[in-house]
Order: sequence, then C-alpha cells, then structure tokens
Amino acid sequence: MITNDKLFKKAVANTIENLAKDLAEAKLLINHNPEWSTPIKLSETIKPGSGGIGVYKIYHRDWIAEDVALYIGQGVISGRKGTHASVFRNKGKAIPCKNSNSHSEAAEKMYEYDTDIENWFFSFCVLHDKAVSQEYEKILIETEEPEFNNLSMSGVN
Repeated sequence: MITNDKLFKKAVANTIENLAKDLAEAKLLINHNPEWSTPIKLSETIKPGSGGIGVYKIYHRDWIAEDVALYIGQGVISGRKGTHASVFRNKGKAIPCKNSNSHSEAAEKMYEYDTDIENWFFSFCVLHDKAVSQEYEKILIETEEPEFNNLSMSGVN
C-alpha cells in the first residue's frame, strides 16, 4: 500500500488551522447577546439580508404569548424556514427533489397539529457560527423541551 505522509501531514495542519480559526471566531461571540427576531408568520418571507447560520424557533399561535416553541432548530435560516413552509404546504409530506427528498419532520408534526399555515410563526437569531448554533440549539432543546423535537437529533445537521 502506498502512503503519502506529506499529504497526510498537510491535512492535519489544515485541520488544526481551520479549528484554530473557528475557535477564534467562537470566542468573539462570548460577550454577544443573540437578538431574536420578532416572530413572523411561517407563510411570510424573511427580509433579504437577515438570513445566515443561526437558531430558530417555530411557534403555534396558541403558545406564542407564553414563548413556548413547539420546535427549535438551527442551520441556514432562510433555507430551513423555506423547507418547513414548503413541506407544510405539501400537507406535511416530503417533496421529491432531483437527488433527494426535501423532508421536515417538524412540518409533518405541525401539519398534523393544525393545517392552517397562518397559525404558525417563525423567530430566529443569526449567529454566523455553525458550531455555536449547534450547541445553542442543543441547550435550548434540553432546557425548553419543545414538543416536536427529537432530543437525540439536537445539535445535528
């Protein structure tokens, strides 16, 4: 078997450099207070430029005043909101795409709970950091225990 130690060492060095950069960026967030958006209807469009990687909460109108989210997630905000809304509009069923399915377990549960999309709201905070977003999502799910989340999936892509 032929090995190339130089390429492996380069891979390790690149990994260390990337992790150091990620660590430095995460440290900048330690004094940051995340700003949550005012909840908007799931049927509405997010304002251009307000997306990015972050954490989001989905509320039903009956629980929004008590700040009880039924689902908490993380990822690219506009993409995640779009997927949840599209799957919801498809009666909670996955949407066949070219190379995979666009699926949302949350939207499936939401549709079963209430089929009127106007009763669903979406709030988010943009953090611009994937690792911090994953950890924040995990802690929020553990703390708030949203009805539609699967605890074993928190912090996972």
